[in-house]
Amino acid sequence: PEHPLDQVEPEFDARLRKNRDAKERIARAALSLIAGQRTVALDVGTTTFMLARQIVDRPNLRVFTNSLRIGGLLGASKNEVYVAGGQIRGDEMTVCGPMAVAQFEQFWFDIAFIGVSGLTEAGLFDYSMDDSELKRVYVRRSTRKVVLCDASKFQRMSLVQIATLKEIDMVISEAAPPAELAAALNEADVAVHIAGAAT
Repeated sequence: PEHPLDQVEPEFDARLRKNRDAKERIARAALSLIAGQRTVALDVGTTTFMLARQIVDRPNLRVFTNSLRIGGLLGASKNEVYVAGGQIRGDEMTVCGPMAVAQFEQFWFDIAFIGVSGLTEAGLFDYSMDDSELKRVYVRRSTRKVVLCDASKFQRMSLVQIATLKEIDMVISEAAPPAELAAALNEADVAVHIAGAAT
């Protein structure tokens, strides 16, 4: 089937309000995976930002991110926080470009939480060519690769394919993926975690 192609990335604050409850639930579920992990990569995005809010009270993590919003939020926490150096993409407050990629390529992360704008049988998609390079680094350089994806992103494509389903370990969403996508995830050996309702 043809998947809708999203061309324009909505503004961060608008995305933060959209599906907010779902994203909060996904962030809480993601937090439970951090126990026992030391080095955490947090990708750019609204759901990863909500996860960062949950991490503020969890000390002694080593967090790597290319989101200046997440870096600013966690910078005052009791965690070691590292932000990639490079060109700032002002509208999204992210750091991108070859310098940032080369820097984070040197590291190995216990777990990476990756944001996407779409998830289909073909894999993970994002709007931004710039941010996608760092997303690929997180996929390449992490022991566990976890995609945070609310159900509105199922069966949506956008400009850049980041990775195939086989390259990731888990998807956390607030609802089950549609049958075709669920079958593809199962085939690719990707665990699907449905985040529980807000308590």
